[in-house]
Amino acid sequence: MTDARVIDAATPDGGEDASLVPADARTCFGTGEFTLCLSPLPTLPIGLTTTTIDTTVCAEGQIVARTSGPSWCVIAGTTLTVTGNVHAEGNLPLVLVATGDLTVMSGATIDVASRQAQNVIGAGGNSTSCTASPKGTNNNGGGGGGAGGTFGTKGGNGGNSAGGGGTAPNAGATPTSLRGGCRGGDGGTGNNNSGGIGGDGGGAVYLIAGGTLTSAGTINASGSGGSGAQSGQNGGGAGGSGGMIVFYATTLNVTGFVFANGGGGGGGADLGGGNDGGESANPTAPGSAGGAGNGLAGNGGAGALNTANGGNGSDANKGAGGGGGGVGVILVLSGQFPGGTFSPPAI
Repeated sequence: MTDARVIDAATPDGGEDASLVPADARTCFGTGEFTLCLSPLPTLPIGLTTTTIDTTVCAEGQIVARTSGPSWCVIAGTTLTVTGNVHAEGNLPLVLVATGDLTVMSGATIDVASRQAQNVIGAGGNSTSCTASPKGTNNNGGGGGGAGGTFGTKGGNGGNSAGGGGTAPNAGATPTSLRGGCRGGDGGTGNNNSGGIGGDGGGAVYLIAGGTLTSAGTINASGSGGSGAQSGQNGGGAGGSGGMIVFYATTLNVTGFVFANGGGGGGGADLGGGNDGGESANPTAPGSAGGAGNGLAGNGGAGALNTANGGNGSDANKGAGGGGGGVGVILVLSGQFPGGTFSPPAI
């Protein structure tokens, strides 16, 4: 439990320069809308083992109102060490702060990813700043596929059937505040009301260290897969985009996995139901495309990796496939440019 009882929003000057202020004397960290000021400073170290954090409640820390974007769930310590699988879900992004060193041990995980099968939305996922990805068009002859969620890159377009597929919006500028990824569009309905449901965007996590930030473990903010359509010529739901991961530290040493990949689109349906799209398991594995149901339906599109867009859903005579989600965003605000294995590449 952190003892940082009052945590202020960004300072007007955008925070203090890490190269000029000793770690143990600093009260503000970050830059611009990513600035966080601690008052009073924490006096205890924090150790996070395997746990689930509900950022809507933020019982482990403090909810911080922001001048731009959603409030943050902040957990702060003199040092902060992650030794197990820390999963965070809920409405608000997660912020982990150490006035000294922050360490994610080898074999440990910080997980703000969204997952379709478990009905889990990662911390701060489905940002209100997203441009909505449209659903597929309804048509009794075959519903179109939903469009994939767009964030760091464009989601895949939904496949066309008798009803047209959703067209994913283009990716915008690099975000200037902490936020989660974007939901995929639902599939269009065919001759019943059972189009696939779009996947959720990945969550958001911000890691801050006044000293050295070391991560030998895994940090995952990927989007969830879209669900496959039920039988009856319905379109597949699209995958959600990856979310957001941000680093700020005096010294940055990353050797592990860091990824915010897109979820796969769900398969369309004809005589049989389509399969769900999958979620990314590591930086080199896209969210898998959901296969079509038997008959004349279309497959979903794969989720995005690196700098690619989400895959398009397949066109079909009956229910079409949902598009794959685009990748999220990874920002490095200070410290040496990291090593490790990243997807997408850090900005």
